[in-house]
Amino acid sequence: MHQLNSSDKSELQRILNERRTALHEAIRDRLHGRDDSEQRAIFNHFADGDSPAEATLLENLDVAVLEHEFRELRAVDAALKRLDFGAAGICAECGGPIAVERLRAEPTALTCIHCQQRIEEAARQR
Repeated sequence: MHQLNSSDKSELQRILNERRTALHEAIRDRLHGRDDSEQRAIFNHFADGDSPAEATLLENLDVAVLEHEFRELRAVDAALKRLDFGAAGICAECGGPIAVERLRAEPTALTCIHCQQRIEEAARQR
């Protein structure tokens, strides 16, 4: 079984914790509404006679972004748990190692690059 060294684990933990903090802040800001300048810009945009449907579109976009941020936050939390349990860096598909370079670029990665390429190729063929 592949084990990350302590330096790699520390680096990944730092990256994941920084991302987790950024996501928490983004979610909090989104849930507490836009800042005043953004609200004024939207108000001015619609005061100029644009469609109310555009306001609905903006709300739907906010919800979609919020859902994406929550999914990413769950992935970050899961990656931190894998680090804690010594399972980080192990491909969920083949059980082989996930390259440290891949984890640095995508610290929530569940699969090695070869398995990920196979998964993406299979998805394209559907």
